[in-house]
Amino acid sequence: MRLLFVVLFLTVSVYGQQPFMDSITGAELKRHLEIIASDAFEGRGTGEKGQKLAAAYLSEHFATYGLEQAEVLDSYFQKFELHKVIPGGELEVNGTRLSFPGQFLYTGPNTIEEENIEFIPFSSNNVGKEHEYALLVQGKETYRELFGRIKDVQKAGFGGVGFLIEDWDNFNELYGHYFNEARLVFPGNVKTSFASLFVDKKSFELSGKVKKWMKKPSGQLKELLQGNVRLNDGVEVIETENVLGVIPGSHPVLKDEVVVLTAHYDHLGKEDGVIYNGADDDGSGTVALLEIAQSLALAKKAGQGPLRTILIMPVTAEEKGLLGSKYYSENPVFPMHNTIANLNIDMIGRSDDLNEDPAYIYVIGSDRLSDDLHKTNEAAAEELGKIRLDYRYNSEDDPNRFYYRSDHYNFVVHGVPSIFYFSGVHEDYHQPTDTVEKIDFEKLESVTRLIFLVTWKLANAEERPVVNKLK
Repeated sequence: MRLLFVVLFLTVSVYGQQPFMDSITGAELKRHLEIIASDAFEGRGTGEKGQKLAAAYLSEHFATYGLEQAEVLDSYFQKFELHKVIPGGELEVNGTRLSFPGQFLYTGPNTIEEENIEFIPFSSNNVGKEHEYALLVQGKETYRELFGRIKDVQKAGFGGVGFLIEDWDNFNELYGHYFNEARLVFPGNVKTSFASLFVDKKSFELSGKVKKWMKKPSGQLKELLQGNVRLNDGVEVIETENVLGVIPGSHPVLKDEVVVLTAHYDHLGKEDGVIYNGADDDGSGTVALLEIAQSLALAKKAGQGPLRTILIMPVTAEEKGLLGSKYYSENPVFPMHNTIANLNIDMIGRSDDLNEDPAYIYVIGSDRLSDDLHKTNEAAAEELGKIRLDYRYNSEDDPNRFYYRSDHYNFVVHGVPSIFYFSGVHEDYHQPTDTVEKIDFEKLESVTRLIFLVTWKLANAEERPVVNKLK
Protein backbone atom coordinates (compact mmCIF):
# COMPACT_ATOMS: atom_id res chain seq x y z
CA MET A 1 0.00 0.00 0.00
CA ARG A 2 2.82 2.44 0.87
CA LEU A 3 4.56 1.82 -2.46
CA LEU A 4 1.29 2.40 -4.34
CA PHE A 5 0.86 5.71 -2.48
CA VAL A 6 4.37 6.81 -3.43
CA VAL A 7 3.90 5.88 -7.11
CA LEU A 8 0.55 7.70 -7.30
CA PHE A 9 1.99 10.76 -5.59
CA LEU A 10 4.98 10.82 -7.89
CA THR A 11 2.70 10.64 -10.92
CA VAL A 12 0.81 13.71 -9.73
CA SER A 13 3.81 15.71 -8.53
CA VAL A 14 6.39 15.17 -11.27
CA TYR A 15 3.99 15.65 -14.16
CA GLY A 16 1.81 18.23 -12.47
CA GLN A 17 4.50 20.83 -11.86
CA GLN A 18 3.90 22.96 -14.96
CA PRO A 19 1.52 25.52 -13.37
CA PHE A 20 4.01 26.16 -10.57
CA MET A 21 6.99 26.36 -12.91
CA ASP A 22 5.06 28.82 -15.08
CA SER A 23 5.07 31.26 -12.15
CA ILE A 24 8.79 31.76 -12.81
CA THR A 25 8.94 34.66 -15.25
CA GLY A 26 11.56 37.01 -16.61
CA ALA A 27 9.44 39.95 -15.51
CA GLU A 28 9.43 38.79 -11.87
CA LEU A 29 13.13 38.03 -11.95
CA LYS A 30 13.79 41.52 -13.28
CA ARG A 31 11.60 43.13 -10.63
CA HIS A 32 13.59 41.45 -7.87
CA LEU A 33 16.97 42.08 -9.47
CA GLU A 34 16.31 45.79 -9.95
CA ILE A 35 16.08 45.96 -6.17
CA ILE A 36 18.78 43.47 -5.14
CA ALA A 37 21.35 44.99 -7.53
CA SER A 38 20.31 48.61 -7.06
CA ASP A 39 22.57 51.36 -5.76
CA ALA A 40 20.48 51.38 -2.59
CA PHE A 41 21.94 47.98 -1.70
CA GLU A 42 25.48 49.35 -2.09
CA GLY A 43 26.97 46.23 -3.64
CA ARG A 44 25.96 43.93 -0.75
CA GLY A 45 29.42 43.82 0.84
CA THR A 46 29.65 41.21 3.61
CA GLY A 47 28.69 42.70 6.97
CA GLU A 48 27.84 46.06 5.42
CA LYS A 49 24.56 47.96 5.18
CA GLY A 50 23.69 46.68 1.71
CA GLN A 51 24.16 43.04 2.68
CA LYS A 52 21.84 43.58 5.65
CA LEU A 53 19.23 45.19 3.38
CA ALA A 54 19.45 42.23 1.00
CA ALA A 55 19.09 39.74 3.86
CA ALA A 56 15.99 41.57 5.08
CA TYR A 57 14.52 41.64 1.57
CA LEU A 58 15.04 37.89 1.17
CA SER A 59 13.64 36.97 4.57
CA GLU A 60 10.58 39.20 4.09
CA HIS A 61 9.76 37.45 0.83
CA PHE A 62 10.31 34.03 2.38
CA ALA A 63 7.76 34.99 5.03
CA THR A 64 5.32 36.30 2.42
CA TYR A 65 5.60 33.10 0.38
CA GLY A 66 5.00 30.99 3.49
CA LEU A 67 8.41 29.36 3.81
CA GLU A 68 9.14 28.17 7.34
CA GLN A 69 12.11 28.98 9.55
CA ALA A 70 14.48 26.17 10.46
CA GLU A 71 13.41 24.74 13.82
CA VAL A 72 16.81 25.30 15.43
CA LEU A 73 16.85 29.01 14.50
CA ASP A 74 14.79 31.85 15.95
CA SER A 75 14.50 33.65 12.59
CA TYR A 76 15.26 33.12 8.92
CA PHE A 77 18.88 34.03 9.69
CA GLN A 78 21.78 31.78 10.52
CA LYS A 79 24.00 34.39 12.13
CA PHE A 80 27.74 34.13 12.70
CA GLU A 81 30.81 36.28 13.27
CA LEU A 82 33.83 36.87 11.10
CA HIS A 83 37.00 38.76 11.85
CA LYS A 84 38.06 41.45 9.43
CA VAL A 85 41.85 41.32 9.44
CA ILE A 86 43.56 44.55 8.39
CA PRO A 87 47.24 43.96 7.56
CA GLY A 88 50.01 46.27 8.68
CA GLY A 89 53.57 46.20 9.95
CA GLU A 90 57.18 47.20 9.47
CA LEU A 91 60.46 45.55 8.53
CA GLU A 92 63.90 46.74 9.55
CA VAL A 93 67.07 45.35 7.98
CA ASN A 94 70.60 46.54 8.86
CA GLY A 95 69.14 49.69 10.32
CA THR A 96 66.95 50.52 7.31
CA ARG A 97 63.23 50.59 8.00
CA LEU A 98 60.94 49.46 5.16
CA SER A 99 57.30 50.49 4.95
CA PHE A 100 54.24 48.30 4.34
CA PRO A 101 52.86 48.03 1.69
CA GLY A 102 55.08 50.40 -0.30
CA GLN A 103 58.34 48.50 0.11
CA PHE A 104 57.35 45.07 1.36
CA LEU A 105 54.37 42.72 1.55
CA TYR A 106 53.85 39.57 3.58
CA THR A 107 51.81 36.48 4.20
CA GLY A 108 51.85 34.47 7.37
CA PRO A 109 50.79 35.08 10.95
CA ASN A 110 48.31 37.75 11.96
CA THR A 111 50.77 39.05 14.54
CA ILE A 112 54.51 38.56 14.84
CA GLU A 113 57.32 40.41 16.58
CA GLU A 114 60.82 39.08 16.03
CA GLU A 115 64.01 40.94 16.89
CA ASN A 116 67.58 40.18 15.84
CA ILE A 117 66.62 37.75 13.13
CA GLU A 118 69.21 36.77 10.51
CA PHE A 119 68.67 36.82 6.75
CA ILE A 120 70.76 34.07 5.18
CA PRO A 121 71.23 33.41 1.45
CA PHE A 122 69.35 30.23 0.63
CA SER A 123 70.24 27.23 -1.45
CA SER A 124 68.90 23.70 -1.52
CA ASN A 125 71.51 22.39 0.94
CA ASN A 126 70.92 25.06 3.59
CA VAL A 127 69.46 24.05 6.91
CA GLY A 128 67.90 26.86 8.90
CA LYS A 129 66.68 27.67 12.38
CA GLU A 130 63.55 29.34 13.69
CA HIS A 131 65.22 32.73 14.15
CA GLU A 132 66.68 32.65 10.63
CA TYR A 133 65.00 33.83 7.44
CA ALA A 134 66.10 32.39 4.11
CA LEU A 135 66.97 35.06 1.55
CA LEU A 136 66.12 34.46 -2.12
CA VAL A 137 66.60 36.82 -5.02
CA GLN A 138 64.33 36.85 -8.02
CA GLY A 139 66.36 35.96 -11.07
CA LYS A 140 64.89 34.20 -14.07
CA GLU A 141 62.20 32.61 -11.92
CA THR A 142 58.61 33.57 -12.54
CA TYR A 143 56.56 34.89 -9.65
CA ARG A 144 54.67 31.60 -9.57
CA GLU A 145 57.95 29.70 -9.23
CA LEU A 146 58.99 32.02 -6.40
CA PHE A 147 55.79 31.30 -4.52
CA GLY A 148 56.42 27.61 -5.07
CA ARG A 149 59.75 27.82 -3.20
CA ILE A 150 58.09 28.72 0.09
CA LYS A 151 57.57 25.01 0.84
CA ASP A 152 61.24 24.30 0.13
CA VAL A 153 62.27 26.90 2.69
CA GLN A 154 59.80 25.58 5.27
CA LYS A 155 61.13 22.06 4.85
CA ALA A 156 64.65 23.34 5.42
CA GLY A 157 63.63 24.50 8.91
CA PHE A 158 63.79 28.28 8.50
CA GLY A 159 61.46 30.53 10.48
CA GLY A 160 60.58 32.61 7.44
CA VAL A 161 61.65 33.67 3.99
CA GLY A 162 62.49 36.97 2.33
CA PHE A 163 62.11 37.28 -1.44
CA LEU A 164 63.94 40.19 -3.06
CA ILE A 165 61.81 41.28 -6.01
CA GLU A 166 63.57 42.83 -8.98
CA ASP A 167 60.59 44.54 -10.67
CA TRP A 168 58.75 45.65 -7.57
CA ASP A 169 56.23 47.89 -9.32
CA ASN A 170 55.05 45.04 -11.54
CA PHE A 171 54.92 42.58 -8.65
CA ASN A 172 52.95 45.00 -6.50
CA GLU A 173 50.49 45.68 -9.31
CA LEU A 174 49.88 41.97 -9.89
CA TYR A 175 49.80 40.70 -6.31
CA GLY A 176 49.68 43.63 -3.91
CA HIS A 177 45.93 43.48 -3.38
CA TYR A 178 46.19 39.88 -2.15
CA PHE A 179 48.45 40.98 0.68
CA ASN A 180 47.45 44.51 1.65
CA GLU A 181 43.65 44.33 1.44
CA ALA A 182 41.56 43.49 4.48
CA ARG A 183 40.37 39.88 4.56
CA LEU A 184 37.64 38.04 6.44
CA VAL A 185 38.40 34.93 8.47
CA PHE A 186 36.59 32.85 11.06
CA PRO A 187 37.43 33.75 14.68
CA GLY A 188 40.34 31.74 15.98
CA ASN A 189 41.70 31.09 12.51
CA VAL A 190 45.36 31.20 13.47
CA LYS A 191 47.71 31.05 10.52
CA THR A 192 51.11 29.44 10.49
CA SER A 193 53.93 31.17 12.36
CA PHE A 194 56.02 30.98 9.17
CA ALA A 195 56.26 34.41 7.52
CA SER A 196 56.91 35.06 3.83
CA LEU A 197 58.22 38.55 3.06
CA PHE A 198 58.25 40.04 -0.42
CA VAL A 199 60.61 42.99 -0.54
CA ASP A 200 61.50 45.67 -3.05
CA LYS A 201 65.09 44.72 -3.92
CA LYS A 202 66.06 48.38 -4.40
CA SER A 203 65.06 49.12 -0.79
CA PHE A 204 66.94 46.27 0.81
CA GLU A 205 70.28 47.14 2.44
CA LEU A 206 72.82 44.59 1.22
CA SER A 207 76.41 44.07 2.28
CA GLY A 208 79.17 43.68 -0.27
CA LYS A 209 79.43 39.95 0.38
CA VAL A 210 75.71 39.42 -0.20
CA LYS A 211 75.83 41.43 -3.42
CA LYS A 212 78.62 39.13 -4.55
CA TRP A 213 76.56 36.09 -3.59
CA MET A 214 73.64 37.44 -5.62
CA LYS A 215 75.79 37.43 -8.74
CA LYS A 216 77.15 33.93 -8.24
CA PRO A 217 75.35 31.89 -5.55
CA SER A 218 77.66 29.53 -3.75
CA GLY A 219 75.15 28.14 -1.27
CA GLN A 220 77.85 28.26 1.39
CA LEU A 221 77.97 31.95 2.27
CA LYS A 222 76.59 32.81 5.69
CA GLU A 223 76.92 36.57 5.58
CA LEU A 224 74.32 37.75 8.06
CA LEU A 225 71.89 40.58 7.65
CA GLN A 226 70.36 41.62 10.96
CA GLY A 227 66.68 42.46 10.99
CA ASN A 228 63.55 43.05 13.01
CA VAL A 229 60.09 42.04 11.84
CA ARG A 230 56.86 43.47 13.27
CA LEU A 231 53.63 42.37 11.63
CA ASN A 232 50.56 43.66 13.43
CA ASP A 233 47.19 42.99 11.85
CA GLY A 234 44.21 44.89 13.17
CA VAL A 235 41.00 42.92 13.77
CA GLU A 236 37.40 44.12 13.46
CA VAL A 237 34.41 41.90 14.33
CA ILE A 238 31.92 41.52 11.47
CA GLU A 239 28.42 40.08 11.90
CA THR A 240 26.75 38.44 8.93
CA GLU A 241 24.12 35.80 8.14
CA ASN A 242 22.93 33.13 5.76
CA VAL A 243 19.20 33.30 4.97
CA LEU A 244 17.30 30.02 5.35
CA GLY A 245 13.79 29.27 4.14
CA VAL A 246 12.33 25.78 4.54
CA ILE A 247 9.60 23.96 2.63
CA PRO A 248 8.90 20.87 4.77
CA GLY A 249 8.47 17.55 3.04
CA SER A 250 5.06 15.89 3.13
CA HIS A 251 6.08 12.24 3.27
CA PRO A 252 6.33 10.73 6.78
CA VAL A 253 9.73 9.13 6.05
CA LEU A 254 11.24 11.03 3.12
CA LYS A 255 10.66 14.42 4.77
CA ASP A 256 13.82 13.81 6.82
CA GLU A 257 15.86 14.00 3.62
CA VAL A 258 16.76 17.44 2.29
CA VAL A 259 17.53 19.11 -1.04
CA VAL A 260 19.53 22.33 -0.52
CA LEU A 261 19.54 25.19 -3.04
CA THR A 262 22.23 27.86 -2.67
CA ALA A 263 23.32 31.12 -4.28
CA HIS A 264 25.47 33.80 -2.73
CA TYR A 265 23.70 37.10 -2.20
CA ASP A 266 26.79 39.08 -1.18
CA HIS A 267 29.02 40.94 -3.61
CA LEU A 268 32.00 43.32 -3.46
CA GLY A 269 30.28 46.32 -1.85
CA LYS A 270 31.67 49.69 -2.80
CA GLU A 271 35.18 51.07 -3.09
CA ASP A 272 36.11 54.75 -3.09
CA GLY A 273 32.45 55.59 -3.53
CA VAL A 274 32.02 53.30 -6.56
CA ILE A 275 29.29 50.66 -6.17
CA TYR A 276 29.81 47.13 -7.46
CA ASN A 277 26.18 46.16 -8.04
CA GLY A 278 26.81 42.49 -8.87
CA ALA A 279 23.72 42.00 -11.02
CA ASP A 280 25.01 38.78 -12.55
CA ASP A 281 27.43 37.92 -9.72
CA ASP A 282 25.37 36.74 -8.01
CA GLY A 283 22.21 38.80 -8.09
CA SER A 284 21.04 36.50 -10.89
CA GLY A 285 21.34 33.40 -8.71
CA THR A 286 19.79 35.17 -5.73
CA VAL A 287 16.61 36.18 -7.58
CA ALA A 288 16.43 32.70 -9.11
CA LEU A 289 16.20 31.32 -5.58
CA LEU A 290 13.36 33.73 -4.79
CA GLU A 291 11.35 32.62 -7.82
CA ILE A 292 11.97 28.93 -7.14
CA ALA A 293 10.97 29.45 -3.49
CA GLN A 294 7.71 31.09 -4.53
CA SER A 295 6.90 28.33 -7.04
CA LEU A 296 7.55 25.56 -4.52
CA ALA A 297 5.49 27.39 -1.91
CA LEU A 298 2.59 27.62 -4.38
CA ALA A 299 2.80 23.87 -4.92
CA LYS A 300 2.77 23.31 -1.17
CA LYS A 301 -0.32 25.50 -0.73
CA ALA A 302 -2.05 23.59 -3.54
CA GLY A 303 -1.51 20.33 -1.69
CA GLN A 304 1.21 19.18 -4.08
CA GLY A 305 4.26 20.01 -1.97
CA PRO A 306 7.46 17.97 -2.18
CA LEU A 307 7.91 14.61 -0.51
CA ARG A 308 11.32 15.64 0.77
CA THR A 309 12.21 18.84 2.59
CA ILE A 310 13.72 21.66 0.52
CA LEU A 311 16.02 24.28 2.00
CA ILE A 312 16.36 27.52 0.04
CA MET A 313 19.53 29.22 1.29
CA PRO A 314 21.05 32.44 -0.05
CA VAL A 315 24.51 32.45 1.54
CA THR A 316 26.77 35.28 2.58
CA ALA A 317 30.53 35.93 2.25
CA GLU A 318 31.15 33.88 -0.88
CA GLU A 319 33.31 36.67 -2.25
CA LYS A 320 35.45 36.44 0.91
CA GLY A 321 36.30 32.77 0.49
CA LEU A 322 33.04 30.73 0.40
CA LEU A 323 32.65 31.49 4.10
CA GLY A 324 28.85 31.45 4.38
CA SER A 325 28.47 28.01 2.84
CA LYS A 326 31.47 26.76 4.81
CA TYR A 327 29.84 27.93 8.03
CA TYR A 328 26.61 26.14 7.15
CA SER A 329 28.40 22.95 6.13
CA GLU A 330 30.09 22.84 9.53
CA ASN A 331 26.96 23.96 11.42
CA PRO A 332 24.10 22.49 9.38
CA VAL A 333 20.49 22.86 10.48
CA PHE A 334 19.75 19.54 8.75
CA PRO A 335 22.22 16.65 9.05
CA MET A 336 24.62 16.50 6.14
CA HIS A 337 24.09 12.75 5.83
CA ASN A 338 20.40 13.46 5.17
CA THR A 339 21.23 16.13 2.58
CA ILE A 340 20.71 14.28 -0.70
CA ALA A 341 21.87 17.03 -3.08
CA ASN A 342 22.97 20.64 -3.37
CA LEU A 343 22.08 22.76 -6.40
CA ASN A 344 24.22 25.88 -6.45
CA ILE A 345 23.63 28.91 -8.66
CA ASP A 346 26.36 31.46 -9.34
CA MET A 347 26.10 33.81 -12.37
CA ILE A 348 23.37 32.57 -14.73
CA GLY A 349 22.17 35.82 -16.31
CA ARG A 350 24.69 36.50 -19.07
CA SER A 351 26.48 34.73 -21.92
CA ASP A 352 30.20 34.57 -22.62
CA ASP A 353 32.17 34.82 -25.86
CA LEU A 354 32.43 31.04 -26.27
CA ASN A 355 28.79 30.52 -27.27
CA GLU A 356 26.99 32.20 -30.14
CA ASP A 357 23.64 30.80 -28.99
CA PRO A 358 22.76 32.08 -25.48
CA ALA A 359 20.56 29.05 -24.77
CA TYR A 360 23.23 27.21 -22.78
CA ILE A 361 24.30 26.74 -19.18
CA TYR A 362 27.57 25.34 -17.89
CA VAL A 363 27.01 22.35 -15.64
CA ILE A 364 29.85 21.63 -13.25
CA GLY A 365 30.12 18.71 -10.85
CA SER A 366 26.91 16.85 -11.68
CA ASP A 367 28.71 13.54 -12.23
CA ARG A 368 31.61 13.97 -9.80
CA LEU A 369 29.93 12.08 -6.95
CA SER A 370 26.72 10.64 -8.37
CA ASP A 371 25.66 9.35 -11.77
CA ASP A 372 22.06 9.52 -10.56
CA LEU A 373 22.26 13.27 -10.02
CA HIS A 374 23.78 13.74 -13.47
CA LYS A 375 20.99 11.71 -15.10
CA THR A 376 18.30 13.65 -13.22
CA ASN A 377 19.71 16.94 -14.46
CA GLU A 378 19.91 15.71 -18.05
CA ALA A 379 16.36 14.37 -17.90
CA ALA A 380 15.08 17.74 -16.66
CA ALA A 381 16.91 19.60 -19.42
CA GLU A 382 15.48 17.27 -22.07
CA GLU A 383 11.99 17.67 -20.65
CA LEU A 384 12.30 21.46 -20.56
CA GLY A 385 13.84 21.64 -24.01
CA LYS A 386 14.94 25.28 -23.83
CA ILE A 387 18.49 25.09 -22.55
CA ARG A 388 21.62 23.25 -23.67
CA LEU A 389 23.89 21.72 -21.06
CA ASP A 390 27.58 22.51 -21.61
CA TYR A 391 30.17 20.47 -19.67
CA ARG A 392 33.39 22.17 -20.83
CA TYR A 393 34.27 23.33 -17.30
CA ASN A 394 33.46 20.00 -15.68
CA SER A 395 36.77 18.45 -16.63
CA GLU A 396 39.06 17.53 -13.74
CA ASP A 397 41.93 19.33 -15.46
CA ASP A 398 39.97 22.55 -16.08
CA PRO A 399 42.63 25.25 -15.57
CA ASN A 400 39.99 27.63 -14.21
CA ARG A 401 39.18 25.17 -11.38
CA PHE A 402 35.60 26.43 -11.26
CA TYR A 403 34.56 23.22 -9.52
CA TYR A 404 36.41 24.40 -6.42
CA ARG A 405 35.42 28.06 -6.59
CA SER A 406 31.76 28.29 -5.60
CA ASP A 407 29.60 27.37 -2.63
CA HIS A 408 28.65 23.87 -3.76
CA TYR A 409 32.17 22.71 -2.96
CA ASN A 410 31.59 23.03 0.77
CA PHE A 411 28.84 20.41 0.33
CA VAL A 412 31.02 18.23 -1.87
CA VAL A 413 33.68 17.91 0.85
CA HIS A 414 30.96 16.43 3.07
CA GLY A 415 30.02 13.89 0.41
CA VAL A 416 26.88 15.66 -0.85
CA PRO A 417 26.28 15.31 -4.63
CA SER A 418 26.22 18.83 -6.06
CA ILE A 419 25.68 20.77 -9.28
CA PHE A 420 27.10 24.20 -9.98
CA TYR A 421 25.11 26.17 -12.60
CA PHE A 422 27.16 28.91 -14.25
CA SER A 423 26.97 30.86 -17.52
CA GLY A 424 30.61 31.94 -17.70
CA VAL A 425 32.86 34.93 -17.13
CA HIS A 426 32.37 38.16 -19.06
CA GLU A 427 34.07 41.55 -19.30
CA ASP A 428 31.99 42.93 -16.41
CA TYR A 429 33.00 40.22 -13.92
CA HIS A 430 33.94 41.92 -10.63
CA GLN A 431 33.56 45.32 -12.23
CA PRO A 432 31.15 48.15 -11.34
CA THR A 433 29.68 47.64 -14.82
CA ASP A 434 27.97 44.36 -13.80
CA THR A 435 24.53 45.98 -13.89
CA VAL A 436 20.91 44.97 -14.42
CA GLU A 437 20.42 46.25 -17.97
CA LYS A 438 22.99 43.71 -19.22
CA ILE A 439 21.08 40.69 -17.92
CA ASP A 440 19.40 38.36 -20.44
CA PHE A 441 16.13 37.75 -18.61
CA GLU A 442 14.86 35.24 -21.15
CA LYS A 443 17.91 33.10 -20.46
CA LEU A 444 17.64 33.70 -16.71
CA GLU A 445 14.03 32.50 -16.79
CA SER A 446 14.93 29.31 -18.71
CA VAL A 447 17.82 28.38 -16.42
CA THR A 448 15.74 29.11 -13.30
CA ARG A 449 12.99 26.85 -14.60
CA LEU A 450 15.53 24.12 -15.25
CA ILE A 451 16.79 24.31 -11.67
CA PHE A 452 13.21 24.30 -10.37
CA LEU A 453 12.51 21.14 -12.38
CA VAL A 454 15.66 19.38 -11.15
CA THR A 455 14.72 20.33 -7.58
CA TRP A 456 11.21 18.95 -8.13
CA LYS A 457 12.50 15.65 -9.46
CA LEU A 458 15.01 15.22 -6.64
CA ALA A 459 12.50 16.11 -3.94
CA ASN A 460 9.92 13.65 -5.26
CA ALA A 461 12.05 10.76 -6.51
CA GLU A 462 11.48 7.37 -4.96
CA GLU A 463 15.19 7.02 -4.15
CA ARG A 464 17.86 9.57 -3.29
CA PRO A 465 20.83 9.93 -5.66
CA VAL A 466 23.37 7.20 -4.98
CA VAL A 467 26.89 8.41 -4.26
CA ASN A 468 28.97 6.07 -6.38
CA LYS A 469 32.14 8.08 -7.03
CA LEU A 470 35.00 9.69 -5.17
CA LYS A 471 35.20 13.45 -4.62
